[in-house]
Amino acid sequence: MIKPTLDEEKKETKFSKKYWKYDGLHVISFTKAGLREENQDGISIEFELNDKLKESDDRLKGYYLFGVYDGHGEHGDKISEDCVEHLPKHIAERLYELLPIVENEKKIKNAIKKGFDDTENYFKTHDINGIKGNKVRMSGTTALTVMMTPKKKLYIAFVGDSSVFFMSSNKSKKINIEHNCHNQNELLRLRALRQKGFMYSIKARSGRKYLRGKYYIKDDLSNEIQYTRSFSDFYIKNFFSGGLIAEPEIIDKVYSAFNLDLLVLASDGITDRSKIFNKHPTEIYLSYLKRYKGDPNRFVKACDEMIKLCDSITEKRICVDDMSIIIIIILNGKSEDEWCHIVTKNAEDPEDWNNTTHEEELSDIDDQDIYNQNSNEVDDFLVSVPLSTIPIEYYDEDSAMNFTISDDDNFD
Repeated sequence: MIKPTLDEEKKETKFSKKYWKYDGLHVISFTKAGLREENQDGISIEFELNDKLKESDDRLKGYYLFGVYDGHGEHGDKISEDCVEHLPKHIAERLYELLPIVENEKKIKNAIKKGFDDTENYFKTHDINGIKGNKVRMSGTTALTVMMTPKKKLYIAFVGDSSVFFMSSNKSKKINIEHNCHNQNELLRLRALRQKGFMYSIKARSGRKYLRGKYYIKDDLSNEIQYTRSFSDFYIKNFFSGGLIAEPEIIDKVYSAFNLDLLVLASDGITDRSKIFNKHPTEIYLSYLKRYKGDPNRFVKACDEMIKLCDSITEKRICVDDMSIIIIIILNGKSEDEWCHIVTKNAEDPEDWNNTTHEEELSDIDDQDIYNQNSNEVDDFLVSVPLSTIPIEYYDEDSAMNFTISDDDNFD
């Protein structure tokens, strides 16, 4: 087992901050509760995926798996905790079936998909951490994984609303489109259910600026869910058949770590906080890293600054969700000093963007999705919410107005 160089943990609140140095990678992770007493998020770092098998097989050495899990519901913490344990295990078992492994992209993607399917089936048939029956069925978790192969190829798979960011050549890109009510493909999928007679509405939140403009599904069974894919949640899935699903989306393009400087996996608690500053988590991290680039503990100290920033947003109750992030620094043969010099060259000082002290001063970032919805054009970050693909019922609690936006209208 590859042990972290730094391991800070508070089990009672599931706070965790860890730091690994391994195989030319520096990996920093932290997970922390928002305003809840219990943190429902989880993180998995697997440098030895072969050890997840019943009998370790060295032919799986060099396959790494990184994962972020965002639990929800009464026992979301238990579901995400079990997902941390079982999703890597199921993916490892499916990869084992391919041995001797060759770099066949189609087969590896299929193995990852089967690992997700096995995990969903596990939740269907097992009690979770002592929680039985309906209590399990009324909770769930999202999941985002990135697998790195011995040839440094990256396979991205996810269900739910966590996000992946790359930094290369001093440019940050968001790679996936979250499974939520701002995803045009997901809206098209949901629209087909209306034709089968299942009625629901998609509403826009009002109230705080942070929440206003975030869309969610409302029906007689669920309580304002923003995600459209997840593990478990069978109390919804049994009645909302084909709506909320656990089928993973696997990014078509297989990226090479040799072309990247920085890789970040973040739960929506992190991305929602970073949107307040119109920044990607990668950009925020490098801003703080620039301050400490001469410090021997620079990688961890920059992460500590991110934690402080997230805490300040929680304290103002602008965003109160749990938060999890994995920051993967890819040296690619460079020294730490050389890498820091290159990646922070164009990084802004935090004072240039972190100058908001009151919620009322925040820009109306909630009425737009600052991360591009077009996976083929990830460079343009400022775009409107996509064209409506289903009738939208908008309810504004402040003005108590109800009206329908037609398919031809653009709501942004």
